[in-house]
Amino acid sequence: MSAKEKILVTHEEYKEMLAAYALGALEPTEVRALEEHLASCDDCSAEVAEWRAAASALAFSAEAVEPSAQLRSTILESVRSISQPSVGTLGSARDGKDGALQTASNVIEMPQATRTRWSTGQKFGAIAASVAILALSASLLIVWYRLNDLQRQYEREHTAVEVLAKQVAEEREVRELLTSPGAHMAQLSGTNVAQQASAKLAFDPQTGRAMLFAYNLPPAPPGKAYQLWYIADLAHPVPGVVFNTDARGAAVMRDQVPAAGRSASVFAVTLEPQGGVNAPTGDKYLLSPIS
Repeated sequence: MSAKEKILVTHEEYKEMLAAYALGALEPTEVRALEEHLASCDDCSAEVAEWRAAASALAFSAEAVEPSAQLRSTILESVRSISQPSVGTLGSARDGKDGALQTASNVIEMPQATRTRWSTGQKFGAIAASVAILALSASLLIVWYRLNDLQRQYEREHTAVEVLAKQVAEEREVRELLTSPGAHMAQLSGTNVAQQASAKLAFDPQTGRAMLFAYNLPPAPPGKAYQLWYIADLAHPVPGVVFNTDARGAAVMRDQVPAAGRSASVFAVTLEPQGGVNAPTGDKYLLSPIS
């Protein structure tokens, strides 16, 4: 298989392919990819053997039907209608030909059941019905597999569209913010406790609108969170939004800056208690140049 044809799927997706594989319902590229996986996965190899056994037994999987009460009554009436020979007193009776002693018998002869013989056409019909059941089951499994595949594809594409739409909305919001009169963008750099971290702050002093874009911040410890500060007077920083990052250490935060912080020329991010504080107590993780 060429690198272009190779199918990269997860272990769970391989497991969803096993039923269709047992019925020979996969595409050739899917078969090759799955067989490569089966060569190294005992769990999936055992499961595909079970699927093959189940597929072989489909033709014999019809449920048993309970006879009706009416059928039982009809059989009993038929038995009662059979004439029973009288049982004589044990004694002797002479046969006219050989003189042998004859004894009365109380054995009731039951009518012999007629064996059903299937014609060639009936046998062919039964085989055709079994094949039809297998074909229908295979078709249903193929449809189920394709629907699952389409569902996964839709979810991937839907997620990608949502991410793109979010990025477009954020870019539009930043563009609108930066085109406001007096608005500017501040660059924050990581300190010695987070040297790889960085951030950008779009800030409009007139309206107080602000957006923070942070990158590569380490995860906040339990009970802790990051807090943004607006600093016009180094002795009296104005508290801003409290936030946490995602798994990549990134965050996008919006804030409405209090009037006391709108003249800020320096911005910082510190690690604080989760609910935020009125004055910084923790280490600085991000800091803009102090003019």
